[in-house]
Amino acid sequence: MAGSLAAAKLRSVKTVLESENSLFRTLDVFQTLLFAGAMVLLGRDMRGLAVSLMSIGTFAPMLIRIGLAKWRDRLSWASTP
Repeated sequence: MAGSLAAAKLRSVKTVLESENSLFRTLDVFQTLLFAGAMVLLGRDMRGLAVSLMSIGTFAPMLIRIGLAKWRDRLSWASTP
């Protein structure tokens, strides 16, 4: 019984990690677009908007990644005796 629970747990963690990989690729594209937009705004002398885009591009993906890591850890350790 314990072996099947461990196998099910490992399978669920593997599934979560695979879906996270897809999400991280999307976040990287999002971050790249925000930084490119910030560079365009810097070229047009719109520093305030450029700084806003750069801060969103830096902190939003970071907070999403931290949240996902905490959720994944809670999920993987939830059924541990």
